[in-house]
Amino acid sequence: MNQPSKKKSGGKPKARQSNEALTEATHDSVVKEEKETKDPPENPHQNRSAMEVHHHPHLHHLKKGVREYLIEFSLIFLAITLGFYAEQIREHITERHKEAAYMRSLYRDLRSDSISIEESLRAKHVLMEKFDSLQKILLLPDLKPYNEQIYYLERWLILSYKFNTHDLTYNQMLSSGNLRIISNPELYSAIAGYYKTIYLFIPIEPKLSIIDRGEIIDLEARMFNPMQLCSLSGNKPADFYHLIKRPSGKLDPIHAEPHDLKLLYLKIDQAIVSTASAVFFLQEIKKQLAEIMTQLRLAYEVG
Repeated sequence: MNQPSKKKSGGKPKARQSNEALTEATHDSVVKEEKETKDPPENPHQNRSAMEVHHHPHLHHLKKGVREYLIEFSLIFLAITLGFYAEQIREHITERHKEAAYMRSLYRDLRSDSISIEESLRAKHVLMEKFDSLQKILLLPDLKPYNEQIYYLERWLILSYKFNTHDLTYNQMLSSGNLRIISNPELYSAIAGYYKTIYLFIPIEPKLSIIDRGEIIDLEARMFNPMQLCSLSGNKPADFYHLIKRPSGKLDPIHAEPHDLKLLYLKIDQAIVSTASAVFFLQEIKKQLAEIMTQLRLAYEVG
């Protein structure tokens, strides 16, 4: 009689469907929120800032005590002191090597000086022998048998053998201020004294050893044949001892005026005294040189 309404019977399923859809939507929303909470979207600016700056607000710096400061100061002071001493040791080793090199070079110079001194002494002794022989001849009553000998010996009056020093190493040390690196005070004084004597002797040696040609030229013109006298000078001598040639033949007789003979005798004596003075100075220099070379051999094992 009364039929059930279709609208009423059909409404119930629609409500269930609506509730199920609402439940699913709610569940999806919750899942999405949880996912976003667990995996928040990356912010490149925040990540870069986090990589660049690291703050540790939870750390607190403790204040250092006096003991810590003293330890740090002591370590710094020790490092500086050790560095200073290491530099001093390095400089000391460097100077000792430099000193040894200079002393080896100086020894070679002194050895050359020794040779030069010996040659000069030998030449001066030869000159003194010639002067002495000429003096003895002039004292003879008859000079004719010795005419050519007088020509030859007189010609040596204007000659001398000059000593030359080898002071390159000493001058290098002096100009560079490296004389101070000589560690032995006695050796330093000996070297300085040696070259002081050398530099005093060299300028006066010509005055000690050589007769001024102007003082004797008038005498030679009166006593000898000038051309024959000058011909005795060697053109190409092999060494000092052949600077004057012996006459190869007879020469004009000398004009033996008593006054001129006396004057010549005095000039010869002057040459002997001057040459002997030079020999004395050279022998003193030789003694100083020998002492220095002995010290160098003992201290630096040179030679």
